[in-house]
Formats: sequence, C-alpha cells, structure tokens
Amino acid sequence: MANYVVAATKDQVHSQVLWSWEIDVAAGDVLDAATSGDLCIVVCASGEGFVGIAANDWDDNRSKLVIEWGAIYRIPVSAITAANADAAIEFGDSLWFNATDSRIDLDRTDTGIYVGKAMETLASGTSDEIAVLIDQAPADQALAT
Repeated sequence: MANYVVAATKDQVHSQVLWSWEIDVAAGDVLDAATSGDLCIVVCASGEGFVGIAANDWDDNRSKLVIEWGAIYRIPVSAITAANADAAIEFGDSLWFNATDSRIDLDRTDTGIYVGKAMETLASGTSDEIAVLIDQAPADQALAT
C-alpha cells in the first residue's frame, strides 16, 4: 500500500484537536506535497496506518509533517457505494478513502481505508465538502479485507 493525500481546505468545524503526530516524510514521498488542511493517509510497511489532517505544509528543511486527528473537518466526500452505486450519506455513516477512484465515499471494499464518521448528510449521488469526524478505527477494521 502507499500513502495518499486528498486536497482540502483547512475548515475545522470543531475546534478541539485531540491528537497530533509529527512524522518524518522523505522527499519524493506523496506526503511531501501535503499542505495545511489536506487529508493525509499514512500506511505503514506493516499495512497498518492512520488518517489525519495536515496541520502545516510539509517542511522541506526538517522533512516533517504534523498530522491532527480527533476533530471535525470539512472534507470532500462522494455519496457513492461499491460499484459506483448512488447512496445517501447519513449522520454517523462510516466513510472510506477509495484508493482505486481517489475519493472518500461509503465503499469499504477492495481498497477502502477508514477515514471517519459523517457529521452531516449528503444527497445520493452528489459530491460536496461535509463535516467529518476524523478518527481512527481499530487496526482490524481500518483497511478493507
């Protein structure tokens, strides 16, 4: 698996960040293109990983990136399930990064990586930025199987 960045504006809906990590990012890694507010998906060599929001632009002098999670941010989401079937997103639905289609949606199958819980609804078949609680799933549920 690889690391991923989903471009987003840093629009924090809930002001309290519960956790943040400062991680080392080598030049040439996809994460070195991250800017403040982007959704960052970090997948470790073990296959486990975490998702968070870049708190800063990647620092090429220090090769560091700070990633926050445990807060609510507006991020781009598509109201689509597996096989590109339209489906409304309801409050509390689990959302997944679909690496095959490079989008966040309701599809856990294949390449789904858990992102968080929807804090707003989204009409079936539409795409928009909605409030999402960026949290962490248990390791056995974070990646599609």
